[in-house]
Amino acid sequence: MEEGGEKRKQKLRIVLVPWVFQGHINPMFLLASILHEKGFSITLAHAEFTPIDPTSHPHFSFIPLPDGFSGPDVGISFGSFLNFHSAINTKIESLLLDRLGREIDDESGAEKIACIIYDTIFCNVESAAHRLGIPSVSLHTSSATCLRVHLNLPDLQSYIPIPDGFGDEIAPGLDPLRFKDLDILLAPHVQEMLPFVAKTSNVTTAAAVILNTGSCLEQASLEEIKKKCGGGGAIPVFAPGPLFKLAPSASASSSLLEENTDCLKWLDRQAPDSVIYISMGSLVRIETDEFKELAHALADSEQPFLWVVRPDLLQGEAGTTAAVIERLPEKVKRVILEEERGMVVEWAPQKEVLAHKAVGGFLSHCGWSSTVESMGEGVPMICRPGFGDQWVNARYVSAVWGAGLELGGGNRKALERGEIEAAIKKVMSGKLGEEMRKKAGDMKSKIESSIVKGGSSYNDLDSFVQFILSLQQPN
Repeated sequence: MEEGGEKRKQKLRIVLVPWVFQGHINPMFLLASILHEKGFSITLAHAEFTPIDPTSHPHFSFIPLPDGFSGPDVGISFGSFLNFHSAINTKIESLLLDRLGREIDDESGAEKIACIIYDTIFCNVESAAHRLGIPSVSLHTSSATCLRVHLNLPDLQSYIPIPDGFGDEIAPGLDPLRFKDLDILLAPHVQEMLPFVAKTSNVTTAAAVILNTGSCLEQASLEEIKKKCGGGGAIPVFAPGPLFKLAPSASASSSLLEENTDCLKWLDRQAPDSVIYISMGSLVRIETDEFKELAHALADSEQPFLWVVRPDLLQGEAGTTAAVIERLPEKVKRVILEEERGMVVEWAPQKEVLAHKAVGGFLSHCGWSSTVESMGEGVPMICRPGFGDQWVNARYVSAVWGAGLELGGGNRKALERGEIEAAIKKVMSGKLGEEMRKKAGDMKSKIESSIVKGGSSYNDLDSFVQFILSLQQPN
């Protein structure tokens, strides 16, 4: 880049607006770190619903937006989620208009705002940016395939409700996804959900779209999205991911929960590829019977394990992690306390855990961040999705990449006794596990090739930076 362009870039500020939950915050902060390293000034405008600690990110400036919402369960159930989404979108739009409007009017020499990057679910931010005369970029934090599904929903409405026996059929235009992988079509309130999905997937009014993925992961879906966005660069689509592989190694954690780093020392004492890591992310909850079945499986498999047990992991209950652990079978507690074969933590530094040589498998809810982190480190997966795009991601892990298996065959049913234990043994020690580990390693190699100079993700990031620079208007 020429020197003049570098000087212009140093004067530009980017405002990023993350959605309020952990799985959306992580990729937004990763993108912020990447763009800061490229020379842009970074401002995070965030709802106060999200308890972000600014001191963990001294190189960013923060605009806390007093949204007035609180409570651990707000937006979790179907009804409350739609109400919460509508209300907080309206509130944040108003707060941004006021705060950024005053900054734009202030001619004290502050850095020029180049663009606003907003999480697609915070769709009203695009409206605020338009009214302020600031270009907006939509960040889609789920997979490209999930966005592709949402953009194709109008063609699937004739299948609602899904006819009996259609669950295992391939959805038209979405091969290899089956109808049962499309969580939105199976929702009991599907007709009410469709307008929400259409609104939060409408990227056609943004100046550009950026996704936390790469062509090495989802080339076919990316090509389809580009067509939907007008083709020929009408709305540029950038895929410089997975972002965690491009972010500076010294990037501070954006975790909203305190990470237990002692587990890394415990991992240091384990044999290579011996540990099964279990985490259901920050929102998924499981039934008590499945929790107990998982506990039995970990005890009976004789495999070392690192298990993330959130205080709110059990469906319909809340308390402390210690209280949840008390509900474990005695033989599991003996494994943890006496044999030290297992370790339970409230929250783990997941990227470091998956990168550790001792970890040989990941039992996951298949949130997109967890999925790309696992593939990025070559760790095969046991998939137990909970909701939303997690079913799509699980299907890709098992059927497209061949780097894992789906518990229950991808069906939404209670697991049979011994099913989890059998899956752990397959992934950790069986011939099938060797094949999946090889394919996960192949995925890791493809990702690493994509982020070096000349690779697809590297090139997309460079193109995205140049696109931001092209948005400048003469002073």
